[in-house]
Amino acid sequence: MPAFAYIGRTMAALSDCFGKLSECFVGLVRGASARPQACKNPVDGKLHKVRVIMPHPQFEGHFVVQCVDTGMQWTEPKPTIEHLSLVYAGDYNAKYGRDLSKDAVIPPFVTRRAVAQRVFIESWAGTQMPWKVDGCCIIEVGAGWGCLSNEIASHKATPHCSFRAYELDPASVDFINQRGKELGVHALLGTLEADQGVPTDSVDLILSSMMFEHVLEPREGLEIWRSKLRRGGLLFIEVPNENPVPNWWGVNPLVPY
Repeated sequence: MPAFAYIGRTMAALSDCFGKLSECFVGLVRGASARPQACKNPVDGKLHKVRVIMPHPQFEGHFVVQCVDTGMQWTEPKPTIEHLSLVYAGDYNAKYGRDLSKDAVIPPFVTRRAVAQRVFIESWAGTQMPWKVDGCCIIEVGAGWGCLSNEIASHKATPHCSFRAYELDPASVDFINQRGKELGVHALLGTLEADQGVPTDSVDLILSSMMFEHVLEPREGLEIWRSKLRRGGLLFIEVPNENPVPNWWGVNPLVPY
């Protein structure tokens, strides 16, 4: 499927990112019932008229809405981080058939994508590939199976690199720590945005694979990620490019998009 990918040194041209993301930001939430008519746009923070695209395909009583002015789509009302943590630790894995058991086989499309993403980043970074530099710090947000972190860690040129992955799903954290241990990948429960232990200007590469559409506050999140990057650091974001939002989500885990 076509997908939008963005990589840039520090955060130059991020404004373009918001426009391209307007077709694909969708959150996951349960509990709403009233059909929304005007909502706060999660990108610009302003109140906009919206139209209901459809009921959320996975969660009864919720709606995917589209901003009349910008075309931005999201789930209304906005969930809390606690809501998302519960969803990812339970319904999300069950709905997508995501197996995070000790002996699970990662779907081939996920590993193929990780290879393609690494190659893409290499083509942009050239001789400045972070994982070829001694003492580099690489962080993946919303790491899922941890495939991208593990793929890059397997190509590092020095053992003195730091790989950190954030996840809201405890099962994902355990899975990543099991599979990535020998490669030096360490997973943490939570988000980079909330981790005060990561100093500013300390990260060489931030990875976001098919997860930015799940970020509750995308503008605020990007600002925090930018503050963590060293001067000349890299940010990689890839999100699904789906408009309208597909109604077959969760039907077949081998064909997720």
